[in-house]
Amino acid sequence: MSDNNNVENDNESDYVYLKRPYLFNIRYNSRQVWNKLPDEEKAPYVNYEEYYEECRLIKLRSIGYPILAGIYMFCMLVMVLYIIYVFSGFNIFSLFV
Repeated sequence: MSDNNNVENDNESDYVYLKRPYLFNIRYNSRQVWNKLPDEEKAPYVNYEEYYEECRLIKLRSIGYPILAGIYMFCMLVMVLYIIYVFSGFNIFSLFV
């Protein structure tokens, strides 16, 4: 399983750091980083595929967490407005209509 032929411009200036969230071309970037990692940094991983899975999860988390945070903040705002309505009797939701 050697797809090193697909790596282009493998220069030192193209080095992508290990924990950086990859938003584009994750397979190219993670393969490039894997080839340049020293042996002591490769030790926690069994092979490239395990390293690629970690990079993929970093990518998903970097996109998913901000979206979930926005949804969570919206739900919390609605809950706070509802609590104000329950205790004060003032319908704050009517201000939005």
